[in-house]
Amino acid sequence: LDDMDMCSLKALEADGSPSRSLLKLIGDQGCIVGELVEFLQIMGHTDAL
Repeated sequence: LDDMDMCSLKALEADGSPSRSLLKLIGDQGCIVGELVEFLQIMGHTDAL
């Protein structure tokens, strides 16, 4: 596999994607989905829902 393929595969791992890492950290801190949805709505990021 070339570097681009390896990078894409790495992003599928929980620790390989910044978004997944952030969601895991938020979950580990006790944030529930409802709270996350509320925060995203307050920040105007409804496209993420």
